[in-house]
Amino acid sequence: MGGEVPEELKGFLERVRKKLGPSQVILFGSRARGEELKNSDYDLIVVSQAFEGLPFLQRLTMLYELWDLDRDADLLAYTPAEFEEKKKELGVVRKAAVEGRRLE
Repeated sequence: MGGEVPEELKGFLERVRKKLGPSQVILFGSRARGEELKNSDYDLIVVSQAFEGLPFLQRLTMLYELWDLDRDADLLAYTPAEFEEKKKELGVVRKAAVEGRRLE
């Protein structure tokens, strides 16, 4: 499922695209379903070849340094190969791949 970028995410996504050239950014959770509350966080998966060879915590640090919203975020960072593998496992990535919104 694809979708337009929520207005308040546009700046973050622009910075992510410039720095990391992601192949996919997926919004999942309550905001993807349209069930968010006023203070709901953003759940995002960023898939980028730029993460290759980097420890997971370093990847997250890169993403959180680009985050400037006054809302919490749960960010996940995978290479394309890792994302394809994670989609096969039961868990949050598989659910996000099925139910999430790929942001264009």
